[in-house]
This record gives sequence, C-alpha cells and structure tokens, in this order.
Amino acid sequence: MQIIRGDSYQSWIYSNRSDLVVVDPWLTDKQVFPGLNWLLYREANEEPHILKHNLISQVSHIIITAHFSDHLDLPSLKLFPKNIPIFTTIKSFNLLSKNGFLNITVVQPGNSYKVGSFSLEVLKAGKPYETTTFAYLLSEKNSKVFHEPHMFNSDMKFNNIDACILTLDKVKVLNLVQVSMDINQSSKALTKLNKEKVWSIPNETYPYNPSSPYAASKASADQLIKSYIRTYKFPGIISKCCNNYGPNQFPEKLIPKIIYNIINNRPITIYSKGHNIREWIYVQDHCEALLKIFYKGKIGDSYNIGSSQNLTNINIAQKLINIFKKTLDT
Repeated sequence: MQIIRGDSYQSWIYSNRSDLVVVDPWLTDKQVFPGLNWLLYREANEEPHILKHNLISQVSHIIITAHFSDHLDLPSLKLFPKNIPIFTTIKSFNLLSKNGFLNITVVQPGNSYKVGSFSLEVLKAGKPYETTTFAYLLSEKNSKVFHEPHMFNSDMKFNNIDACILTLDKVKVLNLVQVSMDINQSSKALTKLNKEKVWSIPNETYPYNPSSPYAASKASADQLIKSYIRTYKFPGIISKCCNNYGPNQFPEKLIPKIIYNIINNRPITIYSKGHNIREWIYVQDHCEALLKIFYKGKIGDSYNIGSSQNLTNINIAQKLINIFKKTLDT
C-alpha cells in the first residue's frame, strides 16, 4: 500500500496496483463554509497531488468522512464521474444524492466494507463527532492504516497498525467547544495505539518522540539550534527530510544494498517482516527543497521536506525486483 498526502490540509490517497482511493478530496483553490464564504474559508497553498499528476481518471473509490464542507467539497467532487463509488455518512449521502451521485454506500461504525482491493473498517469517532463522522482502518494484505480526521475516541482498541494518521488543527467554537485535536491529545492517542509499533505522519509542529539513541541525537540537535535562535538570535533555519535515495549512495543503505544483492544474485535481507513504512525522496529533489528554504525560508522556522511517497520496506524490495525482471525480459 502506498500512502500519499493529497493536499496541504487533510486529504489522503491510498494506492496499489489495482486501486486509487481518495479520502476527503479537496481540488479547488478555496474551501468555503456555505452561507458564510466571506467569513469562513480556507485557501490552498499547494497544488493537490491528484491534479498535479493528472490522476482524476485513475481514482477508483472515494471515502468522505463527514458532511462538513472541509470534508465534502462539492466543487471538487464534481470533477469525478457521477457513478464513482463513494463511502460516507447518511448526512453526506443526502447531499451527494441531491447533486446526482449514484453509487453511494452509507457506512456505519462497527461494520466493514470492500473498497476495491482494500478493506474498510469503520470506527466510532470521538466526541463531539461520534454521530456525524467516523474514523477508519484501511487494510490491504499485510498493511493496515488508522485515520482519525477529527477527535480520537479513547475507547477504541486494536493492534498491529502500520501507519497512523491524525489531523492536528486545534479549533474551538466561540472559544468553548473544542472540535479538533491539539498536539497533546494526539500524543496521548499515539501512546494508546503504541501497544504495537505505529508509524505516524507528522507535520512541523509534531512533538519529538525518539525511540533510539540515533533518533534522540537528531532531536537534541534540533533543540540545540532552536535554543541558539531564541537566546542569541542565531539566524538558523531547520529542515527535516525523509529518507533519501539516489546516485552514489552509501552501499549499506536499503535501496543500494538491495540493488547490489540483486545484481550479484545474493539473498535480499529485510528487517523483521518488512512492514516498516518509510517516506522516500530523490536526493536532487531534496537539494532543490533546501535551496528554496535557503532563499525563501523564515529565520527560526522548521520545514519538513517530503514526497508523500510512503512505502513499506518489502514494497521497495518488490519494486526493485520487478524493475530488474523487466530489464532482463527486454
């Protein structure tokens, strides 16, 4: 399973060889709250992945987790065929039906649904969303992803998650009712889920949680630079990149090591069962991002550099083997 961040807010894409599933697609320049578009709106700050890579026609299924306008964006949905399979809530069903969509499945917490080659298990969301939206587990073969787009339900119990996606966007209505998670709540959610090994997709405000001395050394280096920025006004900018690959990489790294073993007809050794998920970026893309941060970044800020290309180690090995097979066949 490949996990791709769909936009700068909370759309997600899951793909394999058979299907391309999109969650809460937002493909327009601006999202507005119906009737209050002059007051409540959100503007996009990057081109959606689906549009950037011309994938509209390849989308096989859509999941809409709520009827709210930041999840059910009608202008975006109208870019898809009316008969595309959509999995959503009863309130969303009513709105989608009025707009001519024909293939809608109303989901219920506690039930499972076949979404092409994926399996969708619908879960009850946390308060105050327990009756209007849902969380879910999406699985395919040996991969399983948990996604909570609103508030985490602390009563949920499940194991063996490969990836966890939590939306951090703390909002309070009239400064009274909290309607989305903050960093502390998400950390508690991850702690609860971490009974089994969990991989999470962070943003720049995500708290450090190193689990090895190597990771702790990188986290402490970031904190040291931040202390110099705060105390001595050091003109520092921090960049944090996902895993790189490219020419002349050290041969003990995962991708060059697999390539070397394939070329030399040696066994490919994968740590554990190969279900660890990593995000990969080509080294030249990383360099271009660093230049952009150098020229346009703000002193004191941190910037994540990623590709939204998330693959398990076993997926990487399989892809490389397939590439070599095609080369030999030709």
